Amino acid sequence: AVRLEPASTIHIDLTRNQRRAQLRRGRARLAVVPDSRPFLLEAGTARNEVREGEFELSVAGTQGEIREVKPEQSLSLADGPRTHAAQIQYVVPT
Repeated sequence: AVRLEPASTIHIDLTRNQRRAQLRRGRARLAVVPDSRPFLLEAGTARNEVREGEFELSVAGTQGEIREVKPEQSLSLADGPRTHAAQIQYVVPT
């Protein structure tokens, strides 16, 4: 799953050998599920190859930051309105 802040741009490329997400502008939160392929995260000048986890990426100018974060706790409806994240699914041809 990917969540983007307004005015953010991300490019995601999934191949048979690798998964890659390149944040080009703004901020994003990305959940990486385990897979035999590595997942390369890029944000500005920052790069990190990961296997699984939840990550926050940010870009300011050419500088970037990638940090691992704990998954958000589920909120009940009694806690108020929730922000909905877009979920992107890709099917890699066999």
